[in-house]
Amino acid sequence: FSLKGGFSEDVGGIIGQVEDYSKISITNSSTVLDIESYTTNGYNFGGVFGYLDSDTITLMNHVNTSGTIHGEDSIGGFIGETDYNLLIRIENSTNDIDLFGEDLIGGFIGETYNDFRLKVLISDSENFGNISNNLLESTSLSEAGGFIGYLGESDTSNKLNQNQVWIRDSIANFNFNIDINIDEFTVTDQNDQPVIIQDYAELSHGLEALGGVIGEVYDDNIVRLSNNDIQSTLNVSVEESSFISSYLNIYQVGGLI
Repeated sequence: FSLKGGFSEDVGGIIGQVEDYSKISITNSSTVLDIESYTTNGYNFGGVFGYLDSDTITLMNHVNTSGTIHGEDSIGGFIGETDYNLLIRIENSTNDIDLFGEDLIGGFIGETYNDFRLKVLISDSENFGNISNNLLESTSLSEAGGFIGYLGESDTSNKLNQNQVWIRDSIANFNFNIDINIDEFTVTDQNDQPVIIQDYAELSHGLEALGGVIGEVYDDNIVRLSNNDIQSTLNVSVEESSFISSYLNIYQVGGLI
């Protein structure tokens, strides 16, 4: 599956958007894809689903994804973004999609947006897809994780509404890659004379909330991690660039969260 162009949201390797009250089961399946949005606000891109609406049940068993996805935010190897009151089970599955974006990026799920009654089980599964910044958009990278980029806020008025995530017997072996290499380029002026332009990299946003399992866990969530093997490296490469700011912030980075 190859899709490149000016689209902006809800693109999946199998289903773009799943509407409310749906029940989806995908087994013994593979996707090989190349998704690249040329817009500045491409979001909800996933190797299997772009967006899962509320009150849905999604089961994936022996599902394998590979390829590349370029967007801005809410990008996942399996699911770009989820709504509320969902049950998601991902078992015996492997993601090997390299994800390029700015924030809310996860090896399995990019973003669970300020939800409640979200139940996620990931077991006996593997993520090998690297997470990299998209230089077409920004030199920053934030809220990115080996399995989930951003786990949103639960409903604190009722403990039964808390989000629950359980990741067990799974492997994440991937890199965070931040490549800053902005060269000079030449344009012509109104007299058709060459003018050399030097792009500048704005680094003030920095690198924030990067985790081997989950990038950021917001308020009132329950997370259980057991018997997992997590290996992740943060690679920052700077070449031939000029900077507006003189520093690069790296903070809230964890081996797990």
